[in-house]
Amino acid sequence: MAIKNVKVTINKEDLLGEFGQGKNSRVTNSLVEKAVEESVEKSRKEMLMDFEQHPVTKEIDAGENSSNLSGTLNGYGNLFSFIGFQKGSSPTSVVKSALSKPIKLKVKKAIFRRGKFVVETDFPNKEEIESSAQIPWATGLSWIKGIEKGISGLGEFLYKRKPSSASRSGKGIQTKSNLNRKFVTTTYFSKIYNDFINRIK
Repeated sequence: MAIKNVKVTINKEDLLGEFGQGKNSRVTNSLVEKAVEESVEKSRKEMLMDFEQHPVTKEIDAGENSSNLSGTLNGYGNLFSFIGFQKGSSPTSVVKSALSKPIKLKVKKAIFRRGKFVVETDFPNKEEIESSAQIPWATGLSWIKGIEKGISGLGEFLYKRKPSSASRSGKGIQTKSNLNRKFVTTTYFSKIYNDFINRIK
């Protein structure tokens, strides 16, 4: 489901001054779409940049040899190896691809007295993007949500400084011993996405 019914507030006096009075709703809506589109596209690019520059994204992008930039593992190993991504894969690419698509807008209705417009977009919502980022060994679980809610198994995670053929990622393996380490949750995609929504509103 894409984002729908996003309310965009535009100063009424500026609106009337720019578009003038007497235009029918179809023409006005088209003009508003063009006026809002540039601002929304700028906000989308900012969201993509926020995602790319986040320590979690940088850590995963750096692969199995990364340090724990995000602090989620208390400095032990890295997220790429702990989550168990396939060596050579690019787990964040599916999210970057979704955030890179230009956003199409459609003005559904205008509330002139309040200077507000209800805008629908074809951009995926937060839940759709989260569900696209699956933990490779746990179908149905999102590693994006796990960053914020917690991912179990850190106590049984052993990081090998030398490559191991027994490891999916090349550096991380599971041990039967419980090393009593706890995953540290951190704000991630939900904040990035909500900041985007707030900007376009």
